Amino acid sequence: MAASLDASALKERPERASTRFAAYAEAMALSPERLVRFAEDCDVPGGVEQFVSTRRARAMERLVSHFRFYLQGRAPLLLAALLPICVTIVLALVCQHAGGGVISAGISPPVAIGALAVLAAVHILSVQLAAQRLPGPIASAAVLPSLAAGSYVTGFLMLLVALVGQEKPVPSWHPSLVAAGLLLLFVILVFAMTINSLRTTSAASASEAVCRRRRRQARRAGRRFAELQRRAVRIQELADKGDYLRVFPSPQEAARRYAIRARASGFVQINARLLVEGQSRGRWPAEEARLDIVVLPGLPVAAGREIASVVPVGDATLAKEAIRTAERAISVRDEREIDRFAELCAALCSEVPMLVRAGDIGGAHRVVAALSGLLGEHMRRLASKQGSFVGALPVSPAVMQTVEQAASALARAASERERVTVALVIDACLDLCSREDGVVALVAKQLARRRRRSASLGALPRWVPRRGFGVDWGPPNRTGCPSPARTWE
Repeated sequence: MAASLDASALKERPERASTRFAAYAEAMALSPERLVRFAEDCDVPGGVEQFVSTRRARAMERLVSHFRFYLQGRAPLLLAALLPICVTIVLALVCQHAGGGVISAGISPPVAIGALAVLAAVHILSVQLAAQRLPGPIASAAVLPSLAAGSYVTGFLMLLVALVGQEKPVPSWHPSLVAAGLLLLFVILVFAMTINSLRTTSAASASEAVCRRRRRQARRAGRRFAELQRRAVRIQELADKGDYLRVFPSPQEAARRYAIRARASGFVQINARLLVEGQSRGRWPAEEARLDIVVLPGLPVAAGREIASVVPVGDATLAKEAIRTAERAISVRDEREIDRFAELCAALCSEVPMLVRAGDIGGAHRVVAALSGLLGEHMRRLASKQGSFVGALPVSPAVMQTVEQAASALARAASERERVTVALVIDACLDLCSREDGVVALVAKQLARRRRRSASLGALPRWVPRRGFGVDWGPPNRTGCPSPARTWE
C-alpha cells in the first residue's frame, strides 16, 4: 500500500522523480528485487541507478576510511618490512645473469650472524637511551621504529639466503651474491637507524610518534569506557524507577548495613540484569532490604574500599540470598587498556613543562597538539557510544589524569610562559567536553585545590572560560581563598 502511494506521488512530478525516488528507496530500505519492482511501478529507472550508485559510493567511502585509519601510523612500518623483500627479489633476478669473479663476492652465514649481532647491540643502546630520557609510556615508541623493523627483516633474509647458498649444486640465482647485496642494504639501514634514534628520542619527536601509533589504542579505550558508562546509566535508571536501589556519594555510616568491598584494585562493574532478575524472582524483597550504590560503574577503586551496602529496612533481617545476589552482581575488574592509555596521556602532559623549562617552546606546543589529537580521538569514540543519554557520567581516566597532571604543573610553574603553555592542555580538555560532562567540575576542583597551595595562579580565572562555560571563583572563604562554583555563560 505504501509503495503504491509513493509511486502515485512520484508520477505527479516527473521532473523530480529520480531524486525523490532515491530518497524514498533509501527510507524504505527495500531489497534489490522489491526495489526493481518498485521502480517499474514508478517508471523511473534512473532512480534505481542513482540509489544503487549512492549506496556503493557510501560503502566505498566507509571502506577507504577504515583502510586509511588502519594504515595511519603503520604505513612506515609496513613499507620498511616490504622493502627488503622487494630488494631480495630484484637482486635474485639480477644475479641470475652474473658470472665470472663477481660470483665469489658472496658472503657466508657467519657474516650474516655477526651483522645481526651488531644490529641487536645498536638496538639495545637506542632503547636504553630512550628509557633514560623519556617516561616509560612514551619510550615505548622507540622500542621498534620502522627502520629497526626493516633492519631485522633484512638481516634475517640475509641469513636465510646465505644458508641457501651453501647448498650443492648452487642455485642459478647465486644466493651468496644476493646475501652480499642485502648486506649493503643492511649497513645503510643500520646507519640510518642510528641517526634517526638520536632524533626521535627527543621528548617532542617521541611524543608525536607515540601519538600517531596509539590512535587505535585511544579508540579501544574509549569504546571500552563507554561500556562502563552505559552500565552507570543503567544503574541510575534503576535507582530512579525502583524502590530497592539507591545511589549515595558515601556509605551510610550510621545505618546498620552489610558492606560490599572491593577485593582488588580496578574499575567497578555492576550487572544490572542480575539485580533485576533477583528482584523479579523474589530473591531481593524490596520491603526487607535496599541496595545502596556508593561507587558507580566506571570509577576506579582501591582494594578494600566499600562499593555498595545492603541495608535492611527497619528491623528486618538480611536474607543470605539477597546478599549473594548483590555480591554476584557487583565486581571489580582490571581494565589494562584504559589504564595504559591514561598513563600515556599523563606522561605526555608531564613533558610540556619540562620542555618549556628547557627552552623548547615549539616542542611543548607540538606535544600539546599531539595530546589534544589523541584525546580527541578518544572522546569522539566515547561520545559515539554514549547514545542519547543526557546527564552526569563518570569522567574518562585519561581526561582525569591529564587534568590533574596539568593542574599540578600549574601550581609548580616557575614562569608566566610555563603557566600559559600548560594552561593550553586544560583548554584542550575543556574543548573536548560538553556541558553534561564532569570535566568542568573536575577542572574547577583541581585548580581550586592548587590555588590554595600557590599564590602565583592569579591568571587562572581568565584561562578557564571556554566554549560557553566558565568557572566563577566567587568571594573569598574562611581561608582567604576564593571558592570555585560552576557557572554557565
